[in-house]
Amino acid sequence: MEYKLQHATSNITSKNSHEVNRPLQDLDSLMEKPRNRTIIAEKGLIPTIVHTLKTSGGSINTCSALKCLNYLAKDSDHNKNSAFSERIGGAKNCIPFLVALLSSRNPKTSQNAENVLENLSSNTKFVVSMTEENFFKPFIRLIAE
Repeated sequence: MEYKLQHATSNITSKNSHEVNRPLQDLDSLMEKPRNRTIIAEKGLIPTIVHTLKTSGGSINTCSALKCLNYLAKDSDHNKNSAFSERIGGAKNCIPFLVALLSSRNPKTSQNAENVLENLSSNTKFVVSMTEENFFKPFIRLIAE
């Protein structure tokens, strides 16, 4: 576990998309265990994952990156710990980017983006941001409650 995490954290910031894909897949598999999610979040990788998604131009494994964010957002909701959600949703331009990914031609990418947004929707501030980006599902659900 330690080697995979070390490798992932050192290579995820690479300019070469081929070098970034493997660490994203490693992070994805590591995050299947809830205790690893905390370690990964504490290492400050959330903004890095979001930045990698935004700047990749589609050349990285978007599905793995979104799954990582989804694990973290989902975990924060289950634990009633908003720190993970704040880090994800608070990352610069994260919500507009996730909303844009809803239109992806890849159904897995679109579904993962929607899952992350749904998990972030427990925060009213993020629901407002989603609504500003014309993603109304969480807003409508919030009003209906």
